[in-house]
Amino acid sequence: MIVLTSGQVLPAPGLWDEIADSNDRDAWLAARMLGVGASEIAAVLGDSPYMSALRLYAEKTGAIAPDDLSGVEAVEWGLLLEPLVAEQYARRTGRTIHRAGRLLRSRAHPWALATLDYWVELNGALCPLQIKTTGAHRGDDWTDGAPRAYRWQEQQEMLVTGTPAASIACLIGGQRLVWCDVERDAGEQAHIVRDGAEFWRRVVERDPPPPGPGRGTREALLALYPREEPAKVIALPGDFVPLAEELAEIKARVKTDEARAKELEARICAELGTAERGILPDGSGSYSWKQ
Repeated sequence: MIVLTSGQVLPAPGLWDEIADSNDRDAWLAARMLGVGASEIAAVLGDSPYMSALRLYAEKTGAIAPDDLSGVEAVEWGLLLEPLVAEQYARRTGRTIHRAGRLLRSRAHPWALATLDYWVELNGALCPLQIKTTGAHRGDDWTDGAPRAYRWQEQQEMLVTGTPAASIACLIGGQRLVWCDVERDAGEQAHIVRDGAEFWRRVVERDPPPPGPGRGTREALLALYPREEPAKVIALPGDFVPLAEELAEIKARVKTDEARAKELEARICAELGTAERGILPDGSGSYSWKQ
């Protein structure tokens, strides 16, 4: 059973266990090491702009410490604004919301974790609600609904809680509130279950995933392989031959492009001479050269 902030009691699906309270941050951070959080699943799927799967693996295995976000001003403002954004979401949608904040662990998939910001009543069902804030420069990311990484987060929250839908609200640039609902997608959740279970197997067996897209890959590699073994030589796999050829072609192309870029910049600087700025004839742009 779940006791809501209004005092009303609603039945829980019984698919999860509460293992930590986000109000006890140290305990909550420690419990997050027991699996993959909903906000982390996009990294596992190679779909996160903030972290690679290898970086997440290094954190979960203790090879590298998670970033300390306590002094990041954007994070602090996000926490301060969260209840205000939630209040405005409830007022504008006419929906009833209830504060959550517990770290939930799926019974069917024990590696799958989720910390809900709020519960929201959608069509008589109690569903997850996530609250976000972002800068004005990221407003276009919400043109077609929530960004993909957040949609993966909502799918894992629905997977853990067994709910048919979820909602997400975001305050953009401190001035514009947007929100959207996300329905349960069986195909996407099957993807989460498959890749999430494989990732956690790698964590348990200390089998690093291959490097992929996302930030933090280089830091993870340095943490996982801090030094070489003198005189140790290995034979690389056969598929590394075309990989090496592609890498050599890219490096040669980059070198050529950099040389061409410097040549073009020099021509522009020479044409500017002592002028502070030069405007292109079609008005599409301008260049300045300040020494």
